Amino acid sequence: MRPQRTGITVRRWQAPCSARSQSICSEAQAENKGEKGAVRFKELAAVLVPDLIAAAGDAEVTGVSIDSRTLSPGDLFLCMPGAKVDSHNFVDEALSNGATAVVVTRREVYDTLQERDIPVAVVRDAVAACWKLARQCYGNPSAGMSVVGITGTNGKTTTAWLLLQLLNAVGRKAGYVGTLGAQTSDEQFETDLTTPFPPQVQSLLRRFADGGVDSVAMEVSSHALQQHRVDGVEFKVAVFTNLTQDHLDYHRSLDDYFQSKRRLFVDMPQAEQPLAVLNTDDPFGRRLISEVKDAISFGTGEDASLRLIHGSATVGRCAFAVEHEGKRYDAEAPLGASFNIANCLAAIGAALALGIPVGGFRLGSPRREACARALRKRADRRRIPSAR
Repeated sequence: MRPQRTGITVRRWQAPCSARSQSICSEAQAENKGEKGAVRFKELAAVLVPDLIAAAGDAEVTGVSIDSRTLSPGDLFLCMPGAKVDSHNFVDEALSNGATAVVVTRREVYDTLQERDIPVAVVRDAVAACWKLARQCYGNPSAGMSVVGITGTNGKTTTAWLLLQLLNAVGRKAGYVGTLGAQTSDEQFETDLTTPFPPQVQSLLRRFADGGVDSVAMEVSSHALQQHRVDGVEFKVAVFTNLTQDHLDYHRSLDDYFQSKRRLFVDMPQAEQPLAVLNTDDPFGRRLISEVKDAISFGTGEDASLRLIHGSATVGRCAFAVEHEGKRYDAEAPLGASFNIANCLAAIGAALALGIPVGGFRLGSPRREACARALRKRADRRRIPSAR
């Protein structure tokens, strides 16, 4: 398949040239459900050790849900205790809607369901159970893909979108999860949060994998990291854009905010650390580089792997020159504002981490409709602070 031509051009330093911007966003709409095969409840309960206290009964399970209202027949219903709402109160609603098994944290609820011959397990930690159950039920789809997690106060959406277009431009079939929803070149899905909870994350990744997707650009918020929403995702690459004093209404301090971001790089439950791509112009990026095993750095510093030589921005366009492994490259992108140069470098660094050479590819900006959708979502989230 011929690569898509998009808007940012990176090339060895020579006579300037330009490229037309072309959107690759698919208009296809589909339900936000992964392709699910049946798995036995006993098999799912086994992955809950050591948090599993007891389990009884067996049934076929085709999905995992933490919301009794949106649960599909065949789903396992996981009760998540909350500060305001305890979903143990909605077990009967979940069963009426077709749940075939239930996981709880309250022993008295377990005993009652066992007496009713309903397949049930009781665990100590519902948060850990959530990602373990979702990963197992949907077949650990990220293990067969190159998933890039992108975190930072600003630039996540632009960086992820640039990377998505870059991956498609070099012939990979890529997916995206983030503020703009979730999509591949074939399908588009709505999501409620920048980074959804584990059942939706894993079902989306299963849908992607079944559709032939080999690479995913995923925005990862600090809320998601602190709430363990992406635990169970196997990240090949982790990108840090920057960190500023934001979300301190949620995080106790700037250091607490940083520690949440740090999890993506050094404290995820996966066998190997992801390859880090770090903005070393940011002081928190410099802190991270001393903690990770391997990193590609970007910025203006002399020791940056991807060093910015110079850059400028006008309305609707930025241009810059970078040095990598002793070679200079000129670049331009249909993105106004100088801060987008750092987003371009982050996307290029992620591409390098995936083995894509720095020269010879093109990227583009999010199309207008996608940007408008993102702005509407962000406006909604300002009215609902907990929606992250």
